[in-house]
Amino acid sequence: MLKITKVSVVRCEVYDKEKISIALAQTFDFFGGLGNVINKGAKVLLKPNFLKESNYGDCTVTHPLVIEGIAEKLLEFGATPIIGDSPAFGAVSKIVRRLKLDTFAEKHGIDIVELDNARRVKAQCGTKTFNLTVSGKALDVDAIINIPKLKAHVQLLFTAAVKNSNYSAKII
Repeated sequence: MLKITKVSVVRCEVYDKEKISIALAQTFDFFGGLGNVINKGAKVLLKPNFLKESNYGDCTVTHPLVIEGIAEKLLEFGATPIIGDSPAFGAVSKIVRRLKLDTFAEKHGIDIVELDNARRVKAQCGTKTFNLTVSGKALDVDAIINIPKLKAHVQLLFTAAVKNSNYSAKII
């Protein structure tokens, strides 16, 4: 894996498969193409925001068309996508079933995982070293693509999608 951290934000005004594909192409072009951030054959965790079992129209979870679009681009490139999260409420399996992502994943041979099996790792921020607990499943992939849901929130006025990477150690 190439060790870089970059963020791309591309406007896509509707959840339409073709428009999402165009927005994703612009996103990956920002990085100079997938080959600049992902190696062929890499295992890539797609980390959506799966807060709880809900419909995508409720604006609580990452829209399944975005997840599917990224997964398809990774498959075309020659990488192996894995979809995973650790929801605050409920199980990943119920959420993906509600979103019909289970059908998509099965059709394309994509694993769906609960980000569990916590492991302690050391991290450094400036001169301070501290321990973190991170999902072992997140640590066992070559790269992570964070796919947050930018939303308003009942506990906070606006989440700005910051918390979505709380289990991610390697983020693209």
